[in-house]
Amino acid sequence: MPSLVSGIGTWARLKGRVIVGLDEAQTEFDVIDEVGGHKLMQVHNHSITTYRGGPTPNNGRVSGSYTGGGGTVEGEAISQNYGSGDSQNLQPYKVKYMFERTA
Repeated sequence: MPSLVSGIGTWARLKGRVIVGLDEAQTEFDVIDEVGGHKLMQVHNHSITTYRGGPTPNNGRVSGSYTGGGGTVEGEAISQNYGSGDSQNLQPYKVKYMFERTA
């Protein structure tokens, strides 16, 4: 706690948020002490096609085939949704003045 070290001022912990520097050109970050973002990940999908050897389709779930180099392999599409909420892909944040020494 800074007040214990310096002996001056009143301090409050910033809990569960990252600090973002003020940027008047971006509506999310254009006001001091503005907060936003979300902890939940936006719903999204991952899919992949796997291939296996053999002449028989995989229970009707064949998504494609590849022929070459000694035979035909059948493919199965695997798809899964991940995440929940509508996060806008921003961590929970709070806007503050920030300065970086450049020289």
